[in-house]
Amino acid sequence: MPSASRAVAGRLIAVAALVGIGAVGLAVRPPVSTAAARDFTVGPTELDFPDTPVSAATPMLSVHITNVSGIAKQPSLAGGALIGRKDFVGDGQDCGVVQPGMSCAFRYHFAPTEVGDLADSTTIGVDGLTYPITLKGKGITGMTVGPTTLTFPDTLPGSTTAEQSVVLTNISSQTLKPNLAGGALIYRNDFVSDGQTCGSLAPHAACAFRYHFAPTTYGELTDRTTIGVDGLDYGITLVGRGITGIDVSPTTLPFPDTPVGQLSGIVQVTFRNITTQVLHPGIGGGSLASGHDFIYDGEDCPIFMAAGVTCHATYQFAPKSKGQHTDTATFQINGTPMVIALVGGHALPTPSPTKRPTPKPTPRSTPTSKPTTPRNSSPTPSPNATSSPTGSSSSSGPPSSSGSASSSGSDFPATSSAPTGSAGGTGLLGLGATIGPNGSPGDGAAASGNAQAATSHVPGSTAAASEDGPWLLVLVIVVLVALFGVGAYVVRQRRRA
Repeated sequence: MPSASRAVAGRLIAVAALVGIGAVGLAVRPPVSTAAARDFTVGPTELDFPDTPVSAATPMLSVHITNVSGIAKQPSLAGGALIGRKDFVGDGQDCGVVQPGMSCAFRYHFAPTEVGDLADSTTIGVDGLTYPITLKGKGITGMTVGPTTLTFPDTLPGSTTAEQSVVLTNISSQTLKPNLAGGALIYRNDFVSDGQTCGSLAPHAACAFRYHFAPTTYGELTDRTTIGVDGLDYGITLVGRGITGIDVSPTTLPFPDTPVGQLSGIVQVTFRNITTQVLHPGIGGGSLASGHDFIYDGEDCPIFMAAGVTCHATYQFAPKSKGQHTDTATFQINGTPMVIALVGGHALPTPSPTKRPTPKPTPRSTPTSKPTTPRNSSPTPSPNATSSPTGSSSSSGPPSSSGSASSSGSDFPATSSAPTGSAGGTGLLGLGATIGPNGSPGDGAAASGNAQAATSHVPGSTAAASEDGPWLLVLVIVVLVALFGVGAYVVRQRRRA
């Protein structure tokens, strides 16, 4: 064989020897299997965590990778990291060679940073297959916050109240460290923030945001803030009143009914220092708005008022007309206005219009006139009448000097006392004998008849008097006096003749 051929053959034998030795070595090592995807299960693919207070943490929940083959195998893994990484936390995995029937796991826990329904997700790759994993939980508050309104006592400007607090309490069974925000006041004029004391809180422990009131002026004052706890905002209101320290009462002065043009008694407004300090209230004003029906008598307040000291302002009611009257007076106490109302008298009732009924006509009854017989009148004598046995002269002749008719010089005719006499009777309604111009009874009878006629048509009867009233009675008296005067005049003329 040529030398070249021998060299090639030697090389081939060397290669064959090496291959054989390698084959023998592989046959000596124990076999190790490569894992197949069907040899592992992955689950659960959804992790539901219990409701958890904000800033607290749950125990871990796991996604298990279980070897379901009959031999030990090591899965080829990928993924597992969370997408959000805010409220859920990945705690790693412990997978290596997994014995048959055993598991390894990817572990997670829930640590909410806010209140509400929360979620996150990831994917886990096992031997080339991808498994989506979902994590869910609800964040709840483990803290209570209150009160949300702080009401401070009435305070003098320049003074300071004690602190009041908005208290945060851990009501959970875990130690919490609440996430806090806010608490600063908006205006910062009359209220002061004193900070907060919060940190980690054991179950049922509490911390606080603290404030106090330091008014710089008078009146109703307020401020506000917002405190954020674990993502929840709590609005806080602060209320206080800056006062003058002077109590004013009453603020309405009632006055008694007072006659027009007269003065009522004094009514007072009282000012009292209700603090424990000496005050310089600077009380001024008090003048009336109109001053028409009330009078301001001034006030007696000192410049400085010790605790409990009182002073007064006085007013009076001086109505100029009937009815109810009002006015107002305004005092200034350290620049703060205080209005006083004054009320006197009673409001006059407003008359309601009334419709007068239309009177119905009443028929007047005409009384039956009866002839009026004059007092002491005598029946008409017969033509043959003679003088009385006593010597009384007949009315048909001139008066006899011996007759009963008197001629004593009186201006009035004498009254006949005879039971019977001549025609004409007693004359004017029985006031005296009637004598005619020529001594005959005719004129007297006529006068008597006229008088009778007059009395028969004037209110001598009850019916006429009741209807026409006193004016007709006056008229009758005037007529009678006139007739009496006429008779007297006739008598005087006869005597002169």
